[in-house]
Amino acid sequence: WSPSPCSVCVCSAASVSCSTRPCPQPTCSEDQSLFVPLGECCPRCGSDGASCSWQGGVYRDGEEWKPSSCSRCSCSSGKVQCWVVECQQVACRAHENLVVQPGRCCPQCVSTPCLSAGQQQQHGEQWKKNACSTCVCDKGQSKCH
Repeated sequence: WSPSPCSVCVCSAASVSCSTRPCPQPTCSEDQSLFVPLGECCPRCGSDGASCSWQGGVYRDGEEWKPSSCSRCSCSSGKVQCWVVECQQVACRAHENLVVQPGRCCPQCVSTPCLSAGQQQQHGEQWKKNACSTCVCDKGQSKCH
């Protein structure tokens, strides 16, 4: 197993033995630079331009990454540029709510169901609560009369 990108460990006879992973030393051309990709151990040659260091990671020229679901960064000539993802404007239908799902950045229209006696009812659906009252699901709210 590997506790880090640069080490290899072996368990044998109740003893753990770890060693450093060997790395070939690449020879880069004049228009390339040496960099270690995030999560890796061994250096590589990157395309022309200087690599970028950002929050413990090294990125090659022209590389893009997502530090969060709502932002993007890129490496350009040794400089990191980051920006916030722009979301398109969304128009929901009357029975839908604008919701940002976990792990997502931009909101989406979601139909909100009603819960009645453990059953899901969709917007506009009607059901009998008892012999005297009828309910309707209205935008996730049960309305009974």
